[in-house]
Amino acid sequence: MSHVKKEVKTYHFHSQWEVEYFFVDSNGKCVCSVCNRSVSLPKKANVERHFKSTHNADGKFDELYPPNSTLRKEYLKKLKVELKGQQDVYTKATSLNEAATEASEHVARIIAKHKKPYSDGEIMKQALKEVADKS
Repeated sequence: MSHVKKEVKTYHFHSQWEVEYFFVDSNGKCVCSVCNRSVSLPKKANVERHFKSTHNADGKFDELYPPNSTLRKEYLKKLKVELKGQQDVYTKATSLNEAATEASEHVARIIAKHKKPYSDGEIMKQALKEVADKS
């Protein structure tokens, strides 16, 4: 019995979906910039279905922001900035936590190297000075 491998299709985000359906590529995921939901596969049918059934079911979205208009492009630009801001909140928090952990490890290493307690003021002064210099 021979095993025939099934061909795997790969789907990619298309930039025209940004203005047409308000979808953006966010870290390899196809995300709706209006409601921040992602579709399972970045296919035009999925993107179009989400937009039309969720945001433009009654046609009001196209009335407010007519296709190919400057108003629509400006609204998309605003939504992209908001999405980027939301994502940056998580990135900044992670960066701060990593920096704090690294500084703590550095202080602990210096204290262990000198075999002194935390209450030794000179060692703490040296450790904190080195941490401040690295920041």
